[in-house]
Amino acid sequence: MKYFKNIAILLIVLIFAACEETSMPMFDAENSLIYIGASAYKVAENNPEILKIPVIVGSLEAGGTNVDVTFEVSGVGTNPAVEGVDYEIVSEEKKVSVTDGYGTAYIQVKAIDNDFYDKDKTFKITLKSNTAGYYISDEESGNAASVVTISDNEHPLAIVIGSYSELDYTLEDEEEGPFDVSISPVDGSETQVAIYNFWDGGQTIMATVDLEQKTISILPDQVIYISGDYGDCKAIRIDLNAGAYDPAGAIVGAYDDSGNITFEAWSAQVEAGTFGNYASSVLTKQ
Repeated sequence: MKYFKNIAILLIVLIFAACEETSMPMFDAENSLIYIGASAYKVAENNPEILKIPVIVGSLEAGGTNVDVTFEVSGVGTNPAVEGVDYEIVSEEKKVSVTDGYGTAYIQVKAIDNDFYDKDKTFKITLKSNTAGYYISDEESGNAASVVTISDNEHPLAIVIGSYSELDYTLEDEEEGPFDVSISPVDGSETQVAIYNFWDGGQTIMATVDLEQKTISILPDQVIYISGDYGDCKAIRIDLNAGAYDPAGAIVGAYDDSGNITFEAWSAQVEAGTFGNYASSVLTKQ
């Protein structure tokens, strides 16, 4: 909950989280359908666990028939992944199988780690054929193929990339949180990152990282929360020395050798006032 502070106003603001739903493609009684679980997956190159991508075989006329589904892989994007170099498919042949004419099988992907920075890489898995003559969902529907991103753990900004637990400390020395926050790299940049859910606001904001100074700076004039009653709420720097707000200034945080970040004083402001003034925000890397 966030509390709006303005002389005689105290309003409890509820934040609603949007739920992402996945629906099963429909097919009529005369047909069967094969489709891949989702259009995109992501795995870190140093993740020792196998990524399992579901292939769903649906049939209204199941009769104990074994169904083999073949697929192909290919590098895609501006930095395509290469099989055998960046990843491997854990099967002797490019196929998966289900029994009884229906069910779920898994394409198993193992990322291959290296010790140098070569950026995120992508490849595509496309369903091609099956031994039962079932219908394979077409690519236009988004269910026939999936793009897998292999994220590079040697990113130059890796020290501040990851999941965090945030605690905010008000000027009155009250504690708010903890909140789940994530920091992600920005494609094509080696200085910028995206911060999601800062202050539990459900928004994504941009920040720049200075590796020499060991700082991360939240750029000014960014929306961190949208209030149904008061509109856009922005993170505004507080200059404690001057005792004034600094709307044009970046909110600077210092990070330690473990990636933990402590941001300087700031305020959560809307046009009508403030939701809170904070002496600091501490993000602890998980």
